[in-house]
Amino acid sequence: AYGYGLKNVERFKEKTGLNSLDTLNNEDEYLAWDNWRRQQVSELVRKVSSLVKVKSANLAVSCAVIPLTERAYSNAFQDWSSWLENGIVDYVVLMAYTKDNQFAKEIVKSALGHRGKGKVYIGIGAFLMKNNPDLFYNQYQMVTELAPDGVVIFSIDDLTDQIIGYLN
Repeated sequence: AYGYGLKNVERFKEKTGLNSLDTLNNEDEYLAWDNWRRQQVSELVRKVSSLVKVKSANLAVSCAVIPLTERAYSNAFQDWSSWLENGIVDYVVLMAYTKDNQFAKEIVKSALGHRGKGKVYIGIGAFLMKNNPDLFYNQYQMVTELAPDGVVIFSIDDLTDQIIGYLN
């Protein structure tokens, strides 16, 4: 499970008086532990963003994120919709890696509703479809028709000549 490093467990106990290793049987304490971990991730993103913006306000800050906002929030402690809404990051790249085009469509449609003040780019997993370039092309077409702020293809090592041809 995420966040059970010794230092984090100690800091949580200092802050709350609770032992995160004993919270599994108490719903309120478990929620406090989850909120703590989410807060730590958000604070790290906020600090990195601030450091980048000090260098130049023109630099963009982005994160590659779990695409489903509920799963990102509850399982990976990424409150990326809040990061966008509050201007902490300029854009996110959804790790929307799937061969299931209908699922990809649902992911994208849902995520675009969470743009806030930022932008949502869609990450397509070419590495999953390098042996099926037609599937890649269909997914790419479907995603672009939904008008995201951009599309990012993972990874360059998996781009076949046929996939590159579809992009040109």
